[in-house]
Amino acid sequence: MNRRAKIISLFVIVAFAILLLRLFQIQVLDDSYKRAAQNNVLRKEVQHPPRGEVYDRNGELLVRSIASYDLMAIPRDVGEFDTLALARIAGVTPEKLKSELDKAARYSRRRPSVIVKQMSLEAKLLFDEGEFSGFYTVYRTMRSYPRKMAGNLLGYISEVDAATIARDDYYQTGDYRGMSGIERTYEEVLRGEKGMKVSIVDVHGIEKGPYMDGAADLQAIPGTAITTSLDARLQALGEELMEGKVGSIIAIEPATGEILVMVSSPGYDPDELVGRDRGNNYMKLLANPRRPLFNRGVMSRYPPGSTFKIVTMASALENLPDLNDFAFDCTGYYPVGNYAVTDGSAHGVQTLSDAFARSCNTTFAALSQDLGYEMLGNTAEGMGFN
Repeated sequence: MNRRAKIISLFVIVAFAILLLRLFQIQVLDDSYKRAAQNNVLRKEVQHPPRGEVYDRNGELLVRSIASYDLMAIPRDVGEFDTLALARIAGVTPEKLKSELDKAARYSRRRPSVIVKQMSLEAKLLFDEGEFSGFYTVYRTMRSYPRKMAGNLLGYISEVDAATIARDDYYQTGDYRGMSGIERTYEEVLRGEKGMKVSIVDVHGIEKGPYMDGAADLQAIPGTAITTSLDARLQALGEELMEGKVGSIIAIEPATGEILVMVSSPGYDPDELVGRDRGNNYMKLLANPRRPLFNRGVMSRYPPGSTFKIVTMASALENLPDLNDFAFDCTGYYPVGNYAVTDGSAHGVQTLSDAFARSCNTTFAALSQDLGYEMLGNTAEGMGFN
């Protein structure tokens, strides 16, 4: 063999060796192609945990989570389907369904997008009976309020914005979080931990079963239930008493400082801020001149004097004799040192019962002076005011 033939033979051997090494690297060492192949047949779905329930001090359920489903679609996998049937199942118009599909396709033909939010369990079961290539459902939950009370105190949840997603990597587009009240304050306790479901799908995007018999799945951990100091029975009574009025009622257990009642009136039915009509209902509440979204229990300032009249009355009953003959002439003005206690109007001569019914400032100012700081202070301390 001449020198030229040897060189050609060596070149061929080297080329084959390089090719074999590259094939070995691709098929054995580098798993990127394997992962790409798996991504074509595997679907990874985030499993959203149900939020924790909220109870009153006696174990009565105030807030719960009920099943809800988002209809998802991967535009490239969507084939011909009965638009009217799917729209009827999802509870939207055919035009709305087509519009959302077009929007999803403009965003990405390969990535899943939400087409319809918050479908009911019944709608999900009807969807499963059909053959809708490229569509699937994702389990969600939404809040429900069995007692329909304490909207401002319990708060509401809403879809997260871009700023929240950037700040906290727990959240992704389409997630929900507490926006006010207890829902916001205890968000990290109530939200739980997400899981992951890995499914095998065919070329049309139709699910064929769990991957590795579910061994690759990660179970979601539900949010933790919390028990509040609220008394639902007293809260209902407070809201009934404040119906048609503007103001607040707060009842506190003096021994512990626990809040038993927090009424803000006018209020709203918390179920109004749940479901597909949440946005429209929120804007109506926001535009209401009576400001039902304004929690007067914690966002307003009210003089505490009238509340303390209960202490003054109790001290008088305990320490002063002959209250049956008590009478005071309210002129609408009563001097206390360099300060003047005033009333909205002169009530005239009145008994202690009259003064209490009218919450007369001048009468109770005079009564406080008759009692003196020591007697009044002892009664206040005995009632838990330290």
